[in-house]
Amino acid sequence: MSSLSQRSVFSAATSRVNVRTLSRVVAGWLNLRRSKIALSKLDDRLLDDVGLSRSEAERIIDRWF
Repeated sequence: MSSLSQRSVFSAATSRVNVRTLSRVVAGWLNLRRSKIALSKLDDRLLDDVGLSRSEAERIIDRWF
């Protein structure tokens, strides 16, 4: 295999890995945003029913990410 074609194969493989990594990062960020939006819509009475304060619930979400 020539040096040029070796670079092409390596470059293509690296691009696929970078795209996968970027996809995971973006998906994680979107999940975090969804969680925070859902939390912001929760009624404080519901949090009281499960025994959490709003700040405790926010800390739990922040710890996940």
